[in-house]
Amino acid sequence: MADEALKCLAFAIKQNLHGQHLVISATVKHLRGHVETHPKRPLVLSFHGLSGTGKNFVSSLIHIIKQHIVATVQACPESLFIFDEMDKMPSGIMDVVKPFLEYNQPVEGTDYRSSIFLFLR
Repeated sequence: MADEALKCLAFAIKQNLHGQHLVISATVKHLRGHVETHPKRPLVLSFHGLSGTGKNFVSSLIHIIKQHIVATVQACPESLFIFDEMDKMPSGIMDVVKPFLEYNQPVEGTDYRSSIFLFLR
């Protein structure tokens, strides 16, 4: 199921995001590696670029198919976290988020290691 969803993601990016060919292979590669293993920490992807380059578009595609991509995540139903306009956020925000991005065991029954964090700048 995850493989089909990743193929759909690659196709949708290729058909709709022009001039950003590196996004397709890198995004799908990292997502595939994350869902095909038992990750020791969450997947963190950072998309940078000017307005209109497709950062939010790719994030919305990942959000649409996240049920299929992270089907193995049961303990953390909110498994996709998107932080938009990181360059405008207060500096202390990353201090709060950083512990969730490191190698951690489940916290109060919630396993963040299978989560996906997207940072848009």
